[in-house]
Order: sequence, then structure tokens, then C-alpha cells
Amino acid sequence: MKVGLVGCCKRKLDRSGPAREVYASIHFKTALAWSERFCDVTFIASTGLGLLTPDDSISPYSATFSTNSAALRGEGRLPEVDPKVWATAIVAKLKQRIAQSDELVFLCGRAYWSPIIECADLGCMRYRVPFDHRLATKTSLIRKELSP
Repeated sequence: MKVGLVGCCKRKLDRSGPAREVYASIHFKTALAWSERFCDVTFIASTGLGLLTPDDSISPYSATFSTNSAALRGEGRLPEVDPKVWATAIVAKLKQRIAQSDELVFLCGRAYWSPIIECADLGCMRYRVPFDHRLATKTSLIRKELSP
């Protein structure tokens, strides 16, 4: 089984709702569409909320990985998340929901997939990163694959 893992995004609607609707960036919408078309199941890797399904109800929030620069945190206004602790929690939840033989398809940025891959608990779970490019290039490549 192919399992798509889409990264969350900074741009969110200002209201609560299903994660698929609250996350509002073009790249997120494109990656979600690709995952739902080519994968058997889709999850969202959220910096602030952990592992989500597209239909999980969420409220807007702000969070950043603690390795980001102070400029990105805007004088410390955003809660910081330790990437290693976050990745360990994501992998633990994935292991509860998917089989070791499933293939994890990362449709998220390096800041998300790298700590997950480095997580000792990932074990021998198969994975791939089909679009390891800059964001604009990645979005363009995903759109081409979605075209009829």
C-alpha cells in the first residue's frame, strides 16, 4: 500500500474545519491532490498538531521547528517544535496506522521528511521522496503529473 505524507503549510484559513480546507497554500492543495490520486491513504504532517488525516477538524495555529532562524519565528512569537521529538511522535502514530511493508511517499519539504527518515524508530519502513526540489519546481512537477 502507498501512503502519502503531505506537509502542512503556513497559510491557513482563519476558521476551523477539515485540515484539507484549513491549509490553504497552492502547494499543499496540489500535493494533497497528487497523494489522493496516486496513494492508497493520505496523512498530513503538521508541525503544530502532529499526524492528521485530511478530514480531521483543526483550528488555525502557528508553529515552527526550533531549528528555524529567529527571523522566521518573528521574535519568538511562534511556538517552537523540536524536529526530533516531532518526528518520533509522527513515526509512532504512523506505525499504529500502517504496515511495515507499506511504502511511505513524502510529499513534504526536507524539514519534514529528513527528521522522520533519521528517526531510529522508522526501522526498515520503505519510503521515497519523489519531488525533492525547490517549492515552485516541486509544485510544477506535481501539477504535470496530475494533468490528464
